[in-house]
Amino acid sequence: MNIGPSHPITLRLVTALLVLGSAGAPAADLADVDRQAQARVQQNQTAERQVTEVAGQTRSMELEYRQLLAELDQVQQYNTLLQTQVDSQSAELADIQASIESSAGLEKRLLPLVTDMIDGLDRFVGLDRPFLLDERKARVDALRASLEDPDDALAATLRKVFAAYDAEADYGRTLETYRDRIALDGGEREVDILRFGRVALLYRSLDHQALGAWNPDSAQWQPLDAGVWDRRFENALRVARKQTAPDLLAMPVFNIEEGE
Repeated sequence: MNIGPSHPITLRLVTALLVLGSAGAPAADLADVDRQAQARVQQNQTAERQVTEVAGQTRSMELEYRQLLAELDQVQQYNTLLQTQVDSQSAELADIQASIESSAGLEKRLLPLVTDMIDGLDRFVGLDRPFLLDERKARVDALRASLEDPDDALAATLRKVFAAYDAEADYGRTLETYRDRIALDGGEREVDILRFGRVALLYRSLDHQALGAWNPDSAQWQPLDAGVWDRRFENALRVARKQTAPDLLAMPVFNIEEGE
């Protein structure tokens, strides 16, 4: 039985029993018995406090243990997720490595094709009507430089080749005018150039006295009657400069005989 300060009746009862049990004993013996009883009560109280403290510590340790178990479970779940991500990234790296190895072989097969495309574009510019030659030849030269540059990836060069082919295709769908110098009568002369897609290429001197068109059959500039074509040239020039609305335009067209 625990005896503490909350049981004063019990304490008095114990003291009374001790007194009764010691009836006729000397007063000194009764005092000694009372002191021993008080000492035992204090010991019991101290033991009870210690038990309470141990119980509290036990509950605290149990709570901490459960928290650690919960954290351990979370860490294990996180590690499982990380392992899944690592496995996925490892598979992706393997795919990338395979693609790199495959692309290395692909570049070897593409290099001759890209070279042939650039050579073909160069030949085409040389055989085509002589418009914007400096610009078009510079584009071909830039493609060759890109192909020879070790810092330029072959894929980047190929994209530039496709862009160059697109630019050449656009020339066949546009009306354009610009100023240039061309070889005429054994010398060079500044003229206005008028291009109708790839159908016709004309020139007119700045004084309107000389007018002609490129003859692809002879690969030369062929003079035309300025009195007949000057007004038509002017109308087309204004359309090309967006100074007037588009209209039907008559232009000389030279045909190359089949088989020549």
